[in-house]
Amino acid sequence: MLFTTYTDSEISLLLEVGQIKKFSQYDDDQFVQLSKKIPIFRGLSENDIASLMLNPKFLKFSDKDLIIKEGQLIHEITYILSGSVNIVMNDKIILNVSQGNLIGLISFVNGTKMPISIISKGDSVMFSFRANMQISSEAKSYTAYLFYKNISKYLGNKIKNMSAKMAYV
Repeated sequence: MLFTTYTDSEISLLLEVGQIKKFSQYDDDQFVQLSKKIPIFRGLSENDIASLMLNPKFLKFSDKDLIIKEGQLIHEITYILSGSVNIVMNDKIILNVSQGNLIGLISFVNGTKMPISIISKGDSVMFSFRANMQISSEAKSYTAYLFYKNISKYLGNKIKNMSAKMAYV
């Protein structure tokens, strides 16, 4: 399975307990627990996840809010917890991406500017964090290796699924 979905009760709990507001801070321990469902953290311990995340936060957007602007440099990994977003290029919607997906990941990894804009379609809730890649020990090097391996698998699966869909076109 490419992604994990959250149940309605989990989302309700997040909204209630986190008292989510745009760019609000969230309890790091609770964020680590929730992050275990994100495929790029597969196989990592709670300590590894906590050491990788800097400035974890929840983001709440309303319909048509601009989340990422074309040309923006990405410094955070963002996961769609609920709702969906439109991927926009040249003022045209080219794709809709929903709950359980990561956005801006290729630009984050490559350190390049976003070639597209991302706009909320309806209400959406996401969480994001900066990745701590300050590696100072062999154990941390393995954590970073596994993290990037998971990112590669995630992106590879996305390409594979997209290719399969295009075969039917």
